[in-house]
Amino acid sequence: MLTVALFVLGGLIASVVIYQQYSIESKPYAISHKEAVRIALIEVNNEPRRDAAFLPSEEATAKLVHVTDDGLGFIADENSLAEMWLYSNEHKFLKVYENTYLWHVDVSTSNDEGSRGYWYLIDANSGKVIGNDRDYAPFEPS
Repeated sequence: MLTVALFVLGGLIASVVIYQQYSIESKPYAISHKEAVRIALIEVNNEPRRDAAFLPSEEATAKLVHVTDDGLGFIADENSLAEMWLYSNEHKFLKVYENTYLWHVDVSTSNDEGSRGYWYLIDANSGKVIGNDRDYAPFEPS
């Protein structure tokens, strides 16, 4: 009886450890950091009134944003998914994306005469651009 109980206990502990490791490894988003940057660089090339002399910088940065169930947005660490600091509490657009992850990508373009920055919000599951610095309309529910 003691042997069977120890086997059952060992099996339960092993199941919990395996589940914990599996859940840590799974990402709640499908679009990677690199893919989000690639999407943003394509968007920069399609910007209206963009001067072709200003070339996209390969040093674009992306931040993972977790929108919680109350509509608050937090910058999340990509590896641990820990919420690091407040991104926005502007319910105007974040309420629509509750319980999701978004990429906020900043791209700067420049030449010897000056520079211009762009930012995009990209749905981390679909890769769809849902907002940018020049047009807030996509943030509204459709």
